[in-house]
Amino acid sequence: MSPTQPNAPVVTTVSLVLLLLLFSSFPDVYRITDRHVMDPTPTCPISPLVERIYAHEVAPRVASDSTPFHYLDFTGSSIYTTTQASEYHALLSAGVYGNPHSKSLSSRLSTQHVNDMRQRILEYFNADPDEYMVVFTRSATGALNLLGEAFPFTDQSQFVYLEANHNSVLGVRSYAQKAGARVGAMTEDEVERWLASDGDEPSDAWNLLAYPAKDNFEGVLYPLEWIERVHEKKPNWMVLLDTAAFAPTYRLDLSVVKPDFAVVSWYKVFGLPSGVGSWIVKRSSEKHLQRVFWGGSSVFTATAGHGAGNAPWEVRFQGEARYEDGTLPFLEIGSLRTGFDLMDRLGGIDSVQEYVTCLGKYLSSRLQSLRHSNGVALVKLNGNTTRTQSASLGSPASSSSSRNRPTARRSSRIGPRRWSSQRPASRSGTGARAARARATERAT
Repeated sequence: MSPTQPNAPVVTTVSLVLLLLLFSSFPDVYRITDRHVMDPTPTCPISPLVERIYAHEVAPRVASDSTPFHYLDFTGSSIYTTTQASEYHALLSAGVYGNPHSKSLSSRLSTQHVNDMRQRILEYFNADPDEYMVVFTRSATGALNLLGEAFPFTDQSQFVYLEANHNSVLGVRSYAQKAGARVGAMTEDEVERWLASDGDEPSDAWNLLAYPAKDNFEGVLYPLEWIERVHEKKPNWMVLLDTAAFAPTYRLDLSVVKPDFAVVSWYKVFGLPSGVGSWIVKRSSEKHLQRVFWGGSSVFTATAGHGAGNAPWEVRFQGEARYEDGTLPFLEIGSLRTGFDLMDRLGGIDSVQEYVTCLGKYLSSRLQSLRHSNGVALVKLNGNTTRTQSASLGSPASSSSSRNRPTARRSSRIGPRRWSSQRPASRSGTGARAARARATERAT
């Protein structure tokens, strides 16, 4: 069981840079010094190890001769270590890797590396291979595109997403709207009220709820218990969990928390490689998907169908290969090994989670202590910096205890507030009608 931790506040790189420029340009207003920011120095788990790795494997690459600087864009991408780069080079130098489509020795070596990384990803998320499968994509966005194309949206379906969501999650609604489905956004407390309401009207259509495990703008952690509550109370609903901002620093345990779909970009976790993501799919949910496109790697054989009486046909692969069109980036996938090895050196994701939580609390405390000469606060932090919630998804601490229930919070990123549809409103489900009514009330 992991202790409850406060959500880490997020200070954007642009905001911090503007602050530093302002203070350095107008010294009579305020100037941040080491005394203000770095005293006292935080004592966090694995700090000596992290500082040693940073000093030898990161700092020499980010410091110029006269003006050292720090890398602050971890929300955009993690930063790889020199060891990761050298181990990747050693991997490429140690063998010849062929296109996995072939059955040659070099191709089988590539296939083995790809399969090894599938297994390592499942182990990272503590997922049963009989329950989940890993589809390699170019990124979390690529995984969301695959889901949007394959999800069985109809004119009876609903696609609901949390108001605080990544643009790529919002992009899934284009597929839903094309099928005539009803789409709309909910705030956090609206989701709570929807889940507390009676079950939706019976329907044969599949519906989808999407939300991030962690908001990549404000750093807010959202309740993982929503997944189980949706499955228990809302028939014919599936859940998409965006873990792109969460997976780098928090544990996701898929043996306890069981979303139908989860997406991740590995450069956000390890820094290297870029261009590799994963779509993690529950096998029992995958059987309801309706993939349209197929191509190399996702089809076993196909005919052109030229001439009368010669209708075109194809035989598609099943499982992961059904969604992996074309040649996978097998060399880059092999380099994931270096990232997982680094995570092991750091003591695993639990150690990283404790370290980042400690730094977040320190940063929040020190920034909020800064004052102008007249006593006015110098910095205002966005997001909910006081609510506590289990940092380890799937731990007993993330139960539905009322004291851990989220409070209402309005995100600064606004999705579509009204439900849109190509069908009569009277055919919508109970949850959809309630959300639409609330949106109408706010609009008027």
